[in-house]
Amino acid sequence: MKKLILIFMFSGLVAQAQDVFSLDDCYNLAAENYPLVKQKILLENQLATENEVIDSEQLPQVSLFSRASYQSDIINLAIPNSTFQGPNKDQYRNELQINQLIYGSGVIDAKSTLLQKTNQAEQLAVDIRLYELKQRINQVYFSILLHQEKIELQARRNQQLQQQLREVKSGVDNGVIVASAQDAIQAELLKVKQQTTELEGNLQYLLKALSSLIGVKVSDVNQLQFQKIEVTDEGSLQRPELNFYQAKKEELTASQNLISKENLPRLNAFANAGYSNPGLNMLDNQFQDYVFVGLQLNWKVFDWNANKNKRKSLDFKKEELSAEAETFQLQIQTKLDEQLQKIKSLEQIIEDDDAIIELRLKVMNATYSQLKNGSITASTFLAEQTQFYESESSKLIHQIELVLAKQNYNTIKGY
Repeated sequence: MKKLILIFMFSGLVAQAQDVFSLDDCYNLAAENYPLVKQKILLENQLATENEVIDSEQLPQVSLFSRASYQSDIINLAIPNSTFQGPNKDQYRNELQINQLIYGSGVIDAKSTLLQKTNQAEQLAVDIRLYELKQRINQVYFSILLHQEKIELQARRNQQLQQQLREVKSGVDNGVIVASAQDAIQAELLKVKQQTTELEGNLQYLLKALSSLIGVKVSDVNQLQFQKIEVTDEGSLQRPELNFYQAKKEELTASQNLISKENLPRLNAFANAGYSNPGLNMLDNQFQDYVFVGLQLNWKVFDWNANKNKRKSLDFKKEELSAEAETFQLQIQTKLDEQLQKIKSLEQIIEDDDAIIELRLKVMNATYSQLKNGSITASTFLAEQTQFYESESSKLIHQIELVLAKQNYNTIKGY
């Protein structure tokens, strides 16, 4: 495990002219560059635009009204000694209307608060989706580490096989070892080459996958800087989902506040200016200018408890959110317990790996001595050598699984 840490601690020296990224750097880059981040900017722009709409409700509202009509009958007044004529059957009205809110019982402020709380909840929903990237980054990041370690393990095996091939060739030349042993080792070298090629191809794919996640090109494993990871079971959860549930409750509270103001009095001033036939003077049958101003009070005194029931319904939704938050915390705690148990198991497994590797090494060295003496076939030796390297590979996998489990634990907890 110390070897794994040292490889990545000094990788920055190898990458001199390249940017070096720690796991935290990858998280931060993903939070800045992942396409989903654009949604947060759009939500901010949406909030600013909708706030302008709400603010406009405090400004004078101006509208223009035009109407032309024809009616089949009109009022006729028979007045002796009078030249009065009734209105025409065709009538026309053009009117400019201006309304200004004077007192709205805090409705506009309540709308603005609700809009802000809604936008905050939507922003946190995006944060949740961005946070989910962390576990994907963890998987890719440590898979890169594992593939690099496996490639180095294959390189060591290749080097050992090359040395053994030379020694076996000498034994064949001296008639101590059968010629087929040389062919068997050469075949094993080709197999190691194939496995290395496959690992290198997978490594390049993983580097591209990481580049896509963080929005920055990572072309070499030496650009990654591994740091020791520790876990602690202290401290509370720091998950964005908890903030989301709280924001949704605040949004519901803001909705209740707005609903409570729907029945409160509203006072408006209005002014109408027009040009019509007939005008305000119905006895004057010609086009006239007119103006009238006034105040209008609206107050919904009784609504059969509709307003109260709306607010009560939102209380139930708050309780639903509380239940969801409790369920979420329970699920997270279960996952944390699972990760802790996995960490303990892997630590024990790695101890067993060391013992297995030590025993396999002894067996491999013994069979190699037998091969050089011609007492066993190359296939028997290569089988034992494969067992040894598979045990080393298993240890590498378990080591990576251990650091991944630790990092997943921190990620699940919200750190």
